[in-house]
Amino acid sequence: MSRDPSDRLRDIVDCIRKARNADAVKKIGQLSNRIVAEGDRS
Repeated sequence: MSRDPSDRLRDIVDCIRKARNADAVKKIGQLSNRIVAEGDRS
């Protein structure tokens, strides 16, 4: 899993576009927050 953070963010954006219910959006938001936190640490 040595993917570029921007690639992961692009995946998240794709998921958001596909997501049609609030639960999915909420989970994606939590995941993106976690990725941003990981990026800030490094």
